[in-house]
Amino acid sequence: MLQICEKLSEADARVRRLGLKRTETVYLRALLDAMANMDRSVEVEVLKSLGDVNLEKGKLSNDVVKFDMAVMLYRTTLTLCEGEEIRESLEYRKSFAEKLRIGIEPTTFVGNEPFPNNKEISSLTKVAEKFQRLDQRLTLDFNKDSLLIEYTTLMIEGIVNDDITLKVEAIKSLGDVYLKRGTGTRNRTLLTKATALYNTALARCEGVQGTVALTHRLLYTARIRQDMKRTGNKGLQHKQKTKQGYLSRDFPDTSAHADVTADVTSQQFVSPSDFIASQATRKASPDYRSYEEYLTTGERALAHGKLDSAEQKFVSALKLIHDRTVCDRPREAECLCRLGDVYVRRGKETNDGKQFTQAAALYNAAIARADLEKHKAKSNEALQEIEQSFLQYAANMSEKRKSSTIDCASYHKKLLENMRARAKSQLDDIVQQHNPYQYDENDPMVTKVEAERAEAVKALFKCIAKDRQMFVKRLVDECIATLGPPPCKYAFIGLGSQATELVTPYSDLEFAILIEDGKDNDVTRRYFLNIAHYLHLKVINLGETILPAMAIPSLNDFLSKDPEKDWFFDSITPRGFAFDGSMPWASKTPFGRDKTKSKPAVSLDHPNAC
Repeated sequence: MLQICEKLSEADARVRRLGLKRTETVYLRALLDAMANMDRSVEVEVLKSLGDVNLEKGKLSNDVVKFDMAVMLYRTTLTLCEGEEIRESLEYRKSFAEKLRIGIEPTTFVGNEPFPNNKEISSLTKVAEKFQRLDQRLTLDFNKDSLLIEYTTLMIEGIVNDDITLKVEAIKSLGDVYLKRGTGTRNRTLLTKATALYNTALARCEGVQGTVALTHRLLYTARIRQDMKRTGNKGLQHKQKTKQGYLSRDFPDTSAHADVTADVTSQQFVSPSDFIASQATRKASPDYRSYEEYLTTGERALAHGKLDSAEQKFVSALKLIHDRTVCDRPREAECLCRLGDVYVRRGKETNDGKQFTQAAALYNAAIARADLEKHKAKSNEALQEIEQSFLQYAANMSEKRKSSTIDCASYHKKLLENMRARAKSQLDDIVQQHNPYQYDENDPMVTKVEAERAEAVKALFKCIAKDRQMFVKRLVDECIATLGPPPCKYAFIGLGSQATELVTPYSDLEFAILIEDGKDNDVTRRYFLNIAHYLHLKVINLGETILPAMAIPSLNDFLSKDPEKDWFFDSITPRGFAFDGSMPWASKTPFGRDKTKSKPAVSLDHPNAC
């Protein structure tokens, strides 16, 4: 702690000298230094001080925006700090700021959430607009400290608005400034700071968005450092000439399809924004001719009943255009639809209900990506056909049943929306009616209100668990009405959060089926297996089951030791009410799991699993 005080002593002295008005700029400089030096303890102290500054400004002007900024800064600092004493101090500060803002008429911020009204996660386009002016200055004014301050201010804005994209882009841009300074002056200390900032951005990039660009930045910086170490002050050396320029053998190709050439070794400095952006975005365009060939060959194989070959071709086409960062939705939808066709055909040949549920998940994923109504209509028709095929081939019902899969799914979705709206309304009432923060912390009413609030939350969870139970019961009753009465007594048993009554309206469904003792036979197992598959089909048609949860081997083979076999990433299909995933570490449903290296197979066919 003494070392931290020593490091911040200069900043604190300037704060006392300059007063509250210019305090933020001083701490912004200190924050930048801490991040560039990867000094987490100092970073925590500076963020806490920035929260204190906004808290004081809020008290002076009675400004709810400043209070909310303070709360968000304290909240962010809590995620970074480790010491228990510091955490207690931050919790106290956060609670104090929240109390002070109660009763103040909101302006920019609304309610208990310090976010703008109608807040949306910033798209890359919106973030780019914020950085456009600063990026233009980067080529001319990169030696001016004011540029660093402006980027740091944008980072704080990202923290305050809980905007991960803005925050990460700002840290990335700070690294760009140090990268350009270090390259221009051949100062390896500045390049070290650039590397530290890129690593910080990578660590706080919560998801795949932007990781490719950051990886390229780190590799590019490392390449420059290596050349500096090798050549001293003689300048960067040319390694290998090509017709298009220079290609360094030592600069790794991190893009799966990239064929990138760039003059990264010339003595003339290439703007980091220009070079790195080109590296991040110049992923070679998919070979659409090959894409069409794969689809055509796959369709031909499907027509001749060669299902494995057809699946392989459709998967190859999907791999060509599948990108975690930029989704080609129409083409992905096209591939997923064709894969769905394969699984429907496979289900008809094997009479396996699982194939039909996997087909339904593929069609629903295609609907989530389809941009035209005619494409969605085609997938909806396929879903309608899946239910009929499941009943005919898996459930062995020769009589064709009239079903309205889409209408039923729409009705089920409406029930789910109503359940969620009801839970949100109850939660809002709890926040309004049982608010301990309206009292002074020493007021005896605080304990009473907190107890009432806890009981109200407990009642809310019970209500949600009951609503979900009734929702699932409705779905099961529909399945039984179609498949006929069960051959013995049974019970559906909720597992996980459903059992502990800590479930939310978005939690996945974990359950088992208990059957009457002595009734474990092929007929009974087959019936309840069909019930489970039919229920799964109805849940999938809610549209909230991501494809990896289905463990389709050609997309996500979780049993393979080869990481390349688990390659499909689904960030488009909404996540929500779904069966527990079919991964080996999940699978808490009657289907159980396949045998793994350390665990035996568990399935509905096993007497102890029912």
